[in-house]
Amino acid sequence: AVLGDMTPEAETVLAETSDRAHQLSEQNMELNDIQNTECIKTGFHDEIDRSFDCIVYAPKAYQPVDFVKHRLENLVNLLDEDGQLIISGKKKTGFKRYRKHLAGFEGEASKRGQEGDVKVYSYRKTSDFTPERTEIEKKYFAQVKDVQMGFITCEGLFSSSSLDQGTRVLLENLELPEKGSIL
Repeated sequence: AVLGDMTPEAETVLAETSDRAHQLSEQNMELNDIQNTECIKTGFHDEIDRSFDCIVYAPKAYQPVDFVKHRLENLVNLLDEDGQLIISGKKKTGFKRYRKHLAGFEGEASKRGQEGDVKVYSYRKTSDFTPERTEIEKKYFAQVKDVQMGFITCEGLFSSSSLDQGTRVLLENLELPEKGSIL
């Protein structure tokens, strides 16, 4: 919402992966009367079907490195030719690795600024190309009662490599109605 307020003549899209963050972002846009910003909810940024002149991204400290690399690849794919991706972060976010990852793409990467331990880098896409993909999805199987179940997940999500004991015990001890609604 802040970006939309900073660039009133531009079209700004805010992409959130969290339902709660999406709801709060929409409330903040309304609270601050921001008219030129669209807030979308998306699980993965490769589901966005448009391109951009500029993308701004600040990886969270808790996000797994391969997840952020995958996100950077998706974001670069969303850039128009000569578009720029601006990222910021601290050393503890793995920021140096992300800068190096971007420097490995066709284009130009440069430092834009720094305040304390927060750095800002810019990547400019100079040709139409598709970055090599960092695979983040994992598949595993788990037996719950007499049912073999398959799961597709990724690091950073709950039960990313196996079904956790708490969920397994819960599922094995449920008595659910045959009909009706279950939440």
